[in-house]
Amino acid sequence: MDWLVERIREALAGVEGGVDGGELLAEEGFVSRVVATRDCLPIVAAERGLRTVFVDGGEAVLFESASSCAGVLRVAVVVFLGGRRVEVKRRDVFAFVQLSEKHVYDVFFFPNVGVRVSFPLQEGGGARSSPAKVFGLARFALELFFLGRERGDVLVRDGGLRGVSEAEDAVISPLVREGMVGVAKTNSWVSKEGKAFSSVLLALQDGAWWVEDVLIPRKDGLVRVHAARLHEASSYVLRLESAGKVSQEFLELLAFLSRDPVFLGYPYPLIVADTFARVAVREKEVLRRKLMARLGRDWRKLQGLLASKDAHSVLDTMRF
Repeated sequence: MDWLVERIREALAGVEGGVDGGELLAEEGFVSRVVATRDCLPIVAAERGLRTVFVDGGEAVLFESASSCAGVLRVAVVVFLGGRRVEVKRRDVFAFVQLSEKHVYDVFFFPNVGVRVSFPLQEGGGARSSPAKVFGLARFALELFFLGRERGDVLVRDGGLRGVSEAEDAVISPLVREGMVGVAKTNSWVSKEGKAFSSVLLALQDGAWWVEDVLIPRKDGLVRVHAARLHEASSYVLRLESAGKVSQEFLELLAFLSRDPVFLGYPYPLIVADTFARVAVREKEVLRRKLMARLGRDWRKLQGLLASKDAHSVLDTMRF
């Protein structure tokens, strides 16, 4: 244990005071820049009269085989006028993912909402996609689709606005429009010196602040990437992705909405959206049993397809 403690202390060295800046390791499509204290622009929390729409999604996979999966996707939309909640909407859509003879996953929705999602079995580099991964991508696409149909000064998604690969971006990019902002509570940012970049930023400046364009797009049209700390007592640096410029008025409102003691520094409307979007374990089990009942004898045929994916679940139920 002593050895582990020493390794952790070494990893923490250099991020607790005495830091005057750092450079984020660049991501594909972006170039990095050195971020110093002067780049941390202050945010003063204030209730602004913006109509802001927040969206989050939930999902429940009811079955998955090596070539297909099916389940329900849930999208929750929460509308705030200034600091007041004025509307909550929830939409459930059934989705079926099927691998075609052309080795492409196609996603079918019911009801048909007009979103098309197709994804290759094998991406660049040889990595294979799974039906469950494509199911999650379909949820991402639905969140942006329903968000894009809303009327608001700013449209906010819980999470980013970009895919993690070119294949994902081909699905996601057409659904992103001006005025959208993604707020991600987690990030994997690393500095060029090998430090956790969030820790480097937190050491630069107290209070609430944001860093505009922490990564700089190589060409026009790409989503812009920023960093923000929305409460002085928060230890979280949020990743903001925006389609266009982020206004100071919106940042002040976002900080105003991030004072809930349950999660200081994280926008309360996204907590509400998460609550309405979740598919509870019990609800998932009820839906699964309904599906079994509707399929009747065909459920047994399905069991053979499921066996290739559920072996771990058998071990999980064993007592050791």
